[in-house]
Amino acid sequence: MEALVAILVGLLAGIVGSIAGLGGGAIMVPLLILAGVEPHHAVSASLFAVLGTSLGGIIHLHKEGLLDTRLAVTLATASVTGAVIGAYVAVNIPGRVIVAIVVLVLVASGIIALRGPRSAARQGSHAIPLAWAVLLVGGFVGALAGKGGGSFNMPVLIGIMGLDSRRAAATSKLMAGFNAATATLVYAMHGMLDLALAVPLVIGTYTGATIGSRLITRMKIEHHKLIVAVIYFVLAGAATVKLVG
Repeated sequence: MEALVAILVGLLAGIVGSIAGLGGGAIMVPLLILAGVEPHHAVSASLFAVLGTSLGGIIHLHKEGLLDTRLAVTLATASVTGAVIGAYVAVNIPGRVIVAIVVLVLVASGIIALRGPRSAARQGSHAIPLAWAVLLVGGFVGALAGKGGGSFNMPVLIGIMGLDSRRAAATSKLMAGFNAATATLVYAMHGMLDLALAVPLVIGTYTGATIGSRLITRMKIEHHKLIVAVIYFVLAGAATVKLVG
């Protein structure tokens, strides 16, 4: 794949992923595989590129008060643990099972984004343990599928922790970076990271995420959650086509 094409793929993934709180892997991995990239290399390069999505525009979002750093770090311990396990067992899990799980999570994420946060979500003492358990699974699946875990982060942050869609997207961006960095390291240790592909991708995702982060701050919450829901439903549809195809 030419470097320019990889940058454009990363740019698209960075913009969409940043707005939706995803790492961008849900966009990059299918496009890379369709372009003829070996699946394991596509996954590892995507995970590396998620670092760009995570870091791009993160300072701007922090200044705008949309980033909950403490919550991101607390919950990232779960998703990172899951990511380590997922990266190590990736070759032993049937791809169709992972795709089916991702479809279900994407649909649930879209529905939760439309409904908005639960008003009393933060008050229950069970919120953090429940969120931690769900994100442990999210990190695992994200590492298997080449995603940063954002498709699990968003429903947890909105539905369990009570963040609105914009704050959830910003916080999810940071969490996705922790997951991706961990899983990328494991893939690299097994010689499955193609830097010639990953570096142009991360240039694109960083640029796209910077643009996407500024777009988030200009959106009304009602418009943002609708856009997020549409993105999740479209990705779920695409994953379903891949599952049954």
